[in-house]
Amino acid sequence: MKDSAHVLHTTQRDRFRHFNFLLLLLPSMAFVLVLSFFLRNKFAPMGAMTQSSVSMERTKITVKDTEVMVGLAKTEAQHEQGLSGVTTLADTEGMLFVFTTKTHPPFWMKDMLIPLDFLWISDGKVVQISKDVPAPAFGTPDNQLKLIIPNDPINYVLEVNAGFTDSHQIEVGDSVTIP
Repeated sequence: MKDSAHVLHTTQRDRFRHFNFLLLLLPSMAFVLVLSFFLRNKFAPMGAMTQSSVSMERTKITVKDTEVMVGLAKTEAQHEQGLSGVTTLADTEGMLFVFTTKTHPPFWMKDMLIPLDFLWISDGKVVQISKDVPAPAFGTPDNQLKLIIPNDPINYVLEVNAGFTDSHQIEVGDSVTIP
């Protein structure tokens, strides 16, 4: 009898040990999940821009007196993706399209969900502004999307929230500092 009681006691103790282990493990797993969620959002490429499948470098630029955190679109794939599918941008957040030579690049609002301001930049100065460019209606065929093209050759295009240029009093001729 003594042996079976001892075995039963040991089995119950092992069960409680497993139960206690699970009680410790579950909060630890929850903590790791919450921590990974916050770290993922903190180090994400561009806030809501994480919807983009194209990874990109980030940097701060200064337009007039306003610092703007931008994703750098340097490659053709990044140029094509742009801000397509992005649902929100912070007030001082945007995307800077970088061109290796001065050009007249055509832009369109394919798959855009928010309206934008375009700042056309040449040699560190805003040379043209396209304000409040609306997002197209859902399902607009590509051949009906309006092209937005600068009047003069540029080497950078900054896309920001519609209304950015008015709220920060940005005008043609203002300086742009790009590291």
